[in-house]
Parts: sequence; structure tokens; C-alpha cells
Amino acid sequence: GKITYHKIQNKFQTETTQNREENIQNFKSSCEKYISSKDLVRYEQEFLNRNFYFVGQVLVVEDNANSYVIRTDENFDGVYGDNWIYVTDCRESDTTKILESDVIEIYGTFIGVKDNYPCMELYFADIRGL
Repeated sequence: GKITYHKIQNKFQTETTQNREENIQNFKSSCEKYISSKDLVRYEQEFLNRNFYFVGQVLVVEDNANSYVIRTDENFDGVYGDNWIYVTDCRESDTTKILESDVIEIYGTFIGVKDNYPCMELYFADIRGL
């Protein structure tokens, strides 16, 4: 009995891991390439709750380490301009800390505008250089 239980348990764990990987890939592929922060502010209702991918450099890590101010690379050319975005960290499985000056690839959801800056919920991040 115990051997069968372990086999079933291992199979279940494998399927769960596979499903999680599929869910991650599905979310990432649902992300549109980031448009300009001006457009997100200007057409907030049109873009609300849509998923975006973008690259940015962390300017500020808030005290609670749960949110960041990020300068975005809107042209995907390695230049981080004066376009800022607020990002709330909503990652569930990744506990890697994001630090000031990190360059990160972000997959997240646009949730609105605060103080004339776009706000995103971050679900997956890849820190460049790690």
C-alpha cells in the first residue's frame, strides 16, 4: 500500500509542477509588449487589467520591500528614460529580493494610475545578470 501511495503522490507532485510551469508560460505569453507610460495614463480605462511585459531599472524599493518605483525602457533599447511606473510585488513562488538599480524583466497586470503614474502588479520577474 505505501509504495502505491508514494507513486501516486509523486505523480501528483509532478503534474502540479508541470501545471504551474504551464500557467507561468500561459501568463507570460498573454503579456503584451509594454507601451508608453503616457499612453497608459491617458487611456487608463482602455488598458485596465491587461497584462504587459516590460524591462525597467529599479529606482526605489519601498520600505515594505513590496513595491518599487521603476524607470522603464520603453523602446527596449537599453535606455532607461524618465518614464516611471509603480510596481507592487505579487509574486507567490519566487522569493528572490529585488534591489535598487536591478534591471528586471517584468510580467504583470496594469491596475490603474496613481499620481499620474501607471501602476502594475508584478507576477513574474527575471533579474538580468543573475
